[in-house]
Amino acid sequence: MKKIFFSIFVLLYGISMYSQAVLMKINSDTIFTKDFEIQQQKSLKLIGVQQTINNYIDFNLLKQYALSYKVDKSEMYERLLIKEGEKLKDSLYYRKDLIEPLLQDYYQKIIKDRKIQILFFEDNFLSSHGKNRKKFVQDLIKNINNNTTKFSEAVEKYSILLNFKIPAYYDLFILNKSLVNEIYKAPLNKVYEVNQDQGNYLILVSEERNYLGELELKEYRIKNNSPSSKNIADLIYDDLKNNKSVDNILKNNDSILFFHDIKLKVINNDDLYNQVLNNSSAVLKPIRTDSCYSVYVVKDRIQYDQYSKVRKRLYNRLLQSNMVGDLNLNLINELKNKVSFKEDEDEIKLFKQNLPKNYNDFKNFTLSDTKTLVNIGNGEYLYTNQDLLNILKQNITDKNINEVENLINIYINSWENTYLVQYYDIFYFELDRYKEEWKKLNDKLLINAAISIITDKAINDTEGQKKYLKENQQQFIWKERINGDFYYCLNNEVKNKVLELLNDKKSVEEIKLLYKDKVNAQNEPLLIINQGKLTRESLNLPNDIKLDKKVYTTDYKTKKLVINIKDIKNNDPMDLEEFRTNYIDLYIDFKMDQEIKKLKSKAKIEIVPSQEKELESKYSK
Repeated sequence: MKKIFFSIFVLLYGISMYSQAVLMKINSDTIFTKDFEIQQQKSLKLIGVQQTINNYIDFNLLKQYALSYKVDKSEMYERLLIKEGEKLKDSLYYRKDLIEPLLQDYYQKIIKDRKIQILFFEDNFLSSHGKNRKKFVQDLIKNINNNTTKFSEAVEKYSILLNFKIPAYYDLFILNKSLVNEIYKAPLNKVYEVNQDQGNYLILVSEERNYLGELELKEYRIKNNSPSSKNIADLIYDDLKNNKSVDNILKNNDSILFFHDIKLKVINNDDLYNQVLNNSSAVLKPIRTDSCYSVYVVKDRIQYDQYSKVRKRLYNRLLQSNMVGDLNLNLINELKNKVSFKEDEDEIKLFKQNLPKNYNDFKNFTLSDTKTLVNIGNGEYLYTNQDLLNILKQNITDKNINEVENLINIYINSWENTYLVQYYDIFYFELDRYKEEWKKLNDKLLINAAISIITDKAINDTEGQKKYLKENQQQFIWKERINGDFYYCLNNEVKNKVLELLNDKKSVEEIKLLYKDKVNAQNEPLLIINQGKLTRESLNLPNDIKLDKKVYTTDYKTKKLVINIKDIKNNDPMDLEEFRTNYIDLYIDFKMDQEIKKLKSKAKIEIVPSQEKELESKYSK
């Protein structure tokens, strides 16, 4: 379906309608020259005027085709529009040029865990204690002498935050970004001093190691720490390691506290970390955790070896982190210039002037009339002088009456920030900047719906597929295929056993029965058997060897494959089921072309020659 998708790719642009020269009409749709040129400029330069117009006509006819089925009125379409609209809103809200550098930087840092301790000084600590700041910090660093225990003692004594006292591998997304940067600047095993706007602090990074990614584990936890619990843990480990069931141990022993699935983002237990790092086996040796023994089985591991694999996870973590506040400010500053936003400076100034300076007078102060101080949108969000006075009366005391002007600015800014984001959240698709993107999303979903309708028809068109296969049989002939039995073995042990069974002339049915329902600790079958005809490429067999009717072994993805060849088929015609399995996309493309030709034959298409000629003169150089 490359042709159709290429057309979609070059045509997905929004339309801004205003009075101008008409280029063409496609049934009931009117396309203006200026809009067409803006939308299709890249395509016009790349493939020329004629092909761009042809593709555009295809695009609009497919949209109209989807609308003729009323897909835009369906519950499924509405749900999809909401879901995709949320994604679009986030992508416009958190702009790529802001997000991508952040994510790339977090990724580079997160692949190396750092065990840290941090000492936060209170802002006025040094001055209030009459200490010479420089000398005090120098003496403190000298006294700690890069010792984690002494650093903990210093945190206990001087820090305003105690949760960084014990050395640990912290989640980067719970820390301030500027602090994260300093942590990764800091040398290992050396107290590092940092002075920033948010405060002064010391950092000690005592260890660094590879980040193992996120793990999904099954945990078998034993109740107590007695010798018998260690023996039970060993029994569970041995059985799991040997692919045996542990049901009897679990049923007949009341020392098992529980077994369940857990997910770990960061492995703080060193024994567990080292086993996962150095052990390729999914079953981990018994580990003492929380004053008990546990046996872990690795069910799944999301590794961070490639940025592309984990970008979405990093993005979701970023949106839940304290960085969201900074990202919101970028949007807020933009929205103040883009949406209907009015801050009445004169009314705010008048409010400040009329407010009593004396606390007793302030308590009794009322407004003679209500005035709007801030207006967002078309009256959707209004902030009045009465709203401001109400919040001031809740928070002003005789002790902070002198700070009232500063508090007014804080409350107004806080309200604006909250409701600008809320306005965007509800009305973003009506903003000028985003109308084009919203229109593009609607068009994309309509095209996808049209393709889906045509695809479903093609898949269910058995008679049409038979005719197409018959008329194009020469394209669908296997040059060579292997007819045989294919044994996909989980490991070498199973492979060797299968070879032994075949050597003993055991039948496929006998081998199937022998391995029926046999799985490993991760519930993976030890042996999968298929029969039929396959190409050597699909079996990972080299092209430079001559195949005979005998048994071959090869690697297949993560498994070992045993092939018992019964026959070699050359120039083997494809049947309908094989065509459906392997080349149905060709028939879908064929039906897509047919449907578009049918739509064009019935459509009323009018192209204005003078406007077409004007585009030709501009883009045919």
